Amino acid sequence: MDYEKALEYVKLAEDQDPTYQSYYFRFDIQYHKNLALYLQKKDTKYIDIARNLISSIEEIQDIQTAKIFKQELNHLVDNPAYYKNNTDYDIVQIKEQN
Repeated sequence: MDYEKALEYVKLAEDQDPTYQSYYFRFDIQYHKNLALYLQKKDTKYIDIARNLISSIEEIQDIQTAKIFKQELNHLVDNPAYYKNNTDYDIVQIKEQN
């Protein structure tokens, strides 16, 4: 629950050379950045941004990733304490497309 540290890691990822970043990587970073900002600032605009990112992921037909992100987001919105004591997280496998 260290949102400052989470945002530091997001910043490190964002600062990577963009020529080595796929769209999946960028979606993933922006999604998690907005989750951390929502939890830190309690501003629902970050939830709206995360939902838009999920819609974009659905549009590119990565239904499994969108489903996992949607479930995670719903848990966080409905019950923010859900992840406090939970260690059984879904793992999202980001597939690189050639």
